[in-house]
Amino acid sequence: MSYNTAESLARFGFNPKEKITSIDAFQRQLESYALHVIEDLPVSNLYSYYYRKSDGKIFIDPDFKEELFIDPQERGGLACEGIMKAVEMALADSNLGKVVALYSPPGPVTFSPGTKYDQVKPYPSGQLYLMVGDENNQADCLAITIGQENENQILDIFLGDERGKSFDDPKAKIIHYLKTPFFLDKNIDELITHLCSYDPNIVVYTNVHGKSFTLDEVVNMIRLGWLGEIKPEINLDEIFFTKLWGNDLPQNFLTYFYFQILDAYTGVYGKSYPLGGGCGGTVYSKEKIPFEKLSINDLNPLSTSWRTLANSENSARYDDYECPHCHQKIQGELKNQPDTWHTCCPHCGYEFRCKNEAANFSVN
Repeated sequence: MSYNTAESLARFGFNPKEKITSIDAFQRQLESYALHVIEDLPVSNLYSYYYRKSDGKIFIDPDFKEELFIDPQERGGLACEGIMKAVEMALADSNLGKVVALYSPPGPVTFSPGTKYDQVKPYPSGQLYLMVGDENNQADCLAITIGQENENQILDIFLGDERGKSFDDPKAKIIHYLKTPFFLDKNIDELITHLCSYDPNIVVYTNVHGKSFTLDEVVNMIRLGWLGEIKPEINLDEIFFTKLWGNDLPQNFLTYFYFQILDAYTGVYGKSYPLGGGCGGTVYSKEKIPFEKLSINDLNPLSTSWRTLANSENSARYDDYECPHCHQKIQGELKNQPDTWHTCCPHCGYEFRCKNEAANFSVN
């Protein structure tokens, strides 16, 4: 995977390289953070999945060392199911070289209380994933952000008659799309030609800075993204990337590098500006996110942690506790959100005697 490859971060539902396993991976995550959280661009750079036939597992590196991880708590495990189905469809012999599309609609991150996403705001926009498989069991992927304003029109353009019915219920819509990858029967060049036959001025996405991206601009970004050539407005190499080489990632690097990026963009957006993607328009403030209290492991995986930190208004919880029946650990309830408290054990189904019983157990 090339240096220019940018992995999705907080704005993307699927995070193909979440785990911080090396300085190189951390470096690329920071670049993606700049592109998609701060600049809030609608198209990602290319990334790849690698399928191992012997056991059906999907990896994020060609050496099969880092297995793909998608949080099973995210959208009831459908996020994981959807990406697996899409990759398998793209790698089917009759589909090689042709685009498979998977759509993750806007809406809730989780369908049930008691997860790490309890205080994470719903995804404000949709993500359309384009995948192309080859004979080496590699699926190249690219993600496109679709705003809610013209969502149906844009989906019609990309997916055509295969898109199916409309939905009034957000959960039903999410379930349908995540369980239904679309085979477009076009290679990437044919898809671009198809997209160019529509009104180039249709707005695909308006970001948190108020910049609207038209279909014509998104098509041009798809061309660049497929080559891994979308770069941040600021020069990250010049600012600090060279300082990473030969170093581990101690705690103080978190504060230093995040704030280096955030501060560098003050010349572009001013001293206070909204953050995009899964941060849902959170305004940049050094005081709001307590990086000085965190270690590198606290932000691993990076995107999940960023969403949780940036979107939590009050994340105070009771202590973790054990189910009195199966004795498995349950995360402590949110003190200020009693409507999210467990009424039964998420592991064994044991019903608590009263709604606040959960808060009365503690883990030894």
